Amino acid sequence: MNEQESPLQGYLEAARRAYGSLEDPNFLFVTESVELNPYGGLIDRISRICKVADRTSIDADVCFYLELSNRGKWHLLLSMIGPYAMLLRVTERWPARFRSPVVEVVREPDPGIEEKVLSLLVADGFKMITAEEAESVVKFAVPPESEPEEGPLFRILFSDAFIVPWEKV
Repeated sequence: MNEQESPLQGYLEAARRAYGSLEDPNFLFVTESVELNPYGGLIDRISRICKVADRTSIDADVCFYLELSNRGKWHLLLSMIGPYAMLLRVTERWPARFRSPVVEVVREPDPGIEEKVLSLLVADGFKMITAEEAESVVKFAVPPESEPEEGPLFRILFSDAFIVPWEKV
């Protein structure tokens, strides 16, 4: 990324390299990433700190989606697009009215698990994506749509969701 390029432009360029195109994306890199398991060593190190359950869905995610637990629960998203990550703190149990838990982006890590996980990520060269960055509106085509639609950057870097997971519906 050069000095004139914004972080958003850098994320979009990385996405273009992975997808081939944002207007007509190819998702073959997802299967290849799962087979290569590029973050296996990192995941092993994290599993020494807390329990790790892999919840990755190759049908919906473009990230390794890990559920971490140890006196709390977190969702760790490791993008298959590039070295981008988000750590989401589960703040409530799975209320019946939500299909998924209520989460918030970890902005100020608690000492303990969050701090340790974030230090491992930074040491491995990951860029922590902020909520504001993930909510940036970009155009992207996701099958079966044929035309690009506006949606959050989160959709390109982590999952095909139309909304970010910390947004209450």
